[in-house]
Amino acid sequence: MAARGEPRRRLGARRALYGVAALLLLVAAVLAAAGVGDRAGRLSDWQAFALGVTQGLTELLPISSSGHLILVPWLADWRYLETHASFNKTFDVALHLGTLVAVIAYFWSDVVRYVLAWFRSVGRRSIESADERIAWYVFASTIPAAIAGAAGESVIEDHLGQPWQIAIFLALFGVILWLADRRPERRRIAGESATCASEPHSRSGSRRFSL
Repeated sequence: MAARGEPRRRLGARRALYGVAALLLLVAAVLAAAGVGDRAGRLSDWQAFALGVTQGLTELLPISSSGHLILVPWLADWRYLETHASFNKTFDVALHLGTLVAVIAYFWSDVVRYVLAWFRSVGRRSIESADERIAWYVFASTIPAAIAGAAGESVIEDHLGQPWQIAIFLALFGVILWLADRRPERRRIAGESATCASEPHSRSGSRRFSL
């Protein structure tokens, strides 16, 4: 009974989380429509709301949420973030922090499981379970990204942060993803073709053997 009740509790928790997220999104939309706290010449509530939705839609996809946070204001001709660099960084951190909170809330049970597995592995000085192995994979995968971000931050901001550059990089990466996504399909078709080509020989061979 306990094993059956656990999935139901998780489903109930997910539904409650969806409900809270939908309610918060509705509140944000209402506040943006009412213009609460809006000041002339600054980032408006609707602009902040649009960028928040952009961040939420693109963060977990391989399409660079940071790049879209630059492209959207550029396409819409919103100049405030471009001319206020310090506020732009603070706002960008706030958007990513919101995404982090949402991801942790959604995957809370998994986060707790892998964190505990990692500490068990460290305390034992060995890796014995699949959870411990995954926890170490996640830990190791963050190191190159952190080093690249710390070492190349100034270079990216000074030389690779123009909207037209970001648009080109996103388009090229989209083509790479499309080609990578097509490879398994081509392999499957090639495998089916090879199987079909070999079937007549195998059938004829079986007939000769039976005779």
